[in-house]
Amino acid sequence: MAAQELDAALGVCGRAFAGCRSVLDLGCGSARVLPHVAALAPHAPCTGCDVDEKAIAWAARHYPDMTWWVSRSEPPLPCAEGSFDLVYSISVLSHLGEAGQMRWLQEVSRVLGPGGLALLSIHGRSAFEKFRTGAVRSGWCEPEAFDRSSLKSEEFAFVPYERSVFNAGQLPGVSADYGLAFHGEGYVRQQWSRFLSVDAILERAIADWQDVVVCKQA
Repeated sequence: MAAQELDAALGVCGRAFAGCRSVLDLGCGSARVLPHVAALAPHAPCTGCDVDEKAIAWAARHYPDMTWWVSRSEPPLPCAEGSFDLVYSISVLSHLGEAGQMRWLQEVSRVLGPGGLALLSIHGRSAFEKFRTGAVRSGWCEPEAFDRSSLKSEEFAFVPYERSVFNAGQLPGVSADYGLAFHGEGYVRQQWSRFLSVDAILERAIADWQDVVVCKQA
């Protein structure tokens, strides 16, 4: 379960959900993970935000004790600087182009309080190899986009989704700059450090698929 996997990632820094004071799920969808996080963080107000209005409406109906925001595809979030001591995000930065992800990294830094942590999932080298070798395929991307060499450590690769009548309704609220993003470890450590301190990159920490970048407020 993703909540336990995130809790294990927190353990790398000697932290746990049980000690959190305020939590934000950035890109929460229809509350797949946050209620389970809340059970592990009983003393922390929990907030979820997403661009999908219907998903947020569903979450608000079923989990009224938590706070839910409809967010835009671009920052800022509707909260003050330093509002949270933990921000986590699953399958958001793994789908944004480079300019968009940088804006959101800056926003994560803004909403984190002093000593705050961020757990941010990405597609790393392992995920890229599965697409490159054909072990995993996406019907929303041009197949030839993966006819290339392996992902280099210092590289960021972005493959946009091909919009069509078949998938337009499945991407509510997202911008055109949306697809599959892949991050080399060296790229993350060099570029993300403009906004956050990168403490660790945990390979395949989410569902044995996405890596988790463990960051601190710089």
